Amino acid sequence: MSLLALPIPLFRYPGSIRPCIAVSSCLAGDRVRYDGALKSMPLYNYLARSLDIQRCCPEVEAGMSTPRPAIQLVSTEAGIITQGRDDSSLNPTERLKATAQNSLKRLLAAPICGYLFKSRSPSCGVDSTPVHNTRGQTIGLGSGVQATYFQQHAPWLLFKQETDLSSTQACEQFILQCLYLSNYLHASQSGHQPALLDHYHQYGVLLTQDPVQAKQQILEQLCP
Repeated sequence: MSLLALPIPLFRYPGSIRPCIAVSSCLAGDRVRYDGALKSMPLYNYLARSLDIQRCCPEVEAGMSTPRPAIQLVSTEAGIITQGRDDSSLNPTERLKATAQNSLKRLLAAPICGYLFKSRSPSCGVDSTPVHNTRGQTIGLGSGVQATYFQQHAPWLLFKQETDLSSTQACEQFILQCLYLSNYLHASQSGHQPALLDHYHQYGVLLTQDPVQAKQQILEQLCP
């Protein structure tokens, strides 16, 4: 189904701006991974044409070097912590939690409407990061420290991983969702909330159901 076939009139109020999202820095092509390797997202530039980007690497912002010892999520009696994969004495959990708190304040002030996380990361994975027991055995999946904090304290944001956006179709749907949420968040601060809230209830739900095969020229009109 084409976006042109969907009954979604464009709602723009005075002061509408391009949506802004946070992105794990490694997905944007920054060499910030623990091993210094390049791990950019294939469709990053496709998203960046329509969205403003705030890059964020929690581990680097917590003062960890690149390259650095690998860390992993470990389930203990006190809860899930981050611990060195090869050196169990390494425990940056509290530093990463403090970084997450600072990141939330900074990014909400941007303001962002969504966050694109690196899957399987001990800081950024969303329900995809291996969790180990104290013997090093994998016992399940969980969310990284940064992702967990954002899920708990800003659950209204749109959370995605690069594995969710492996096609242009999925990217187009995400961009449209960001447009609607961003406009709503801005409208709530500028006196246009009632009209936009009614519009979102009528049409916004369509953007969260079946994938929208939107054409790029339409997206360029929505996010000039």
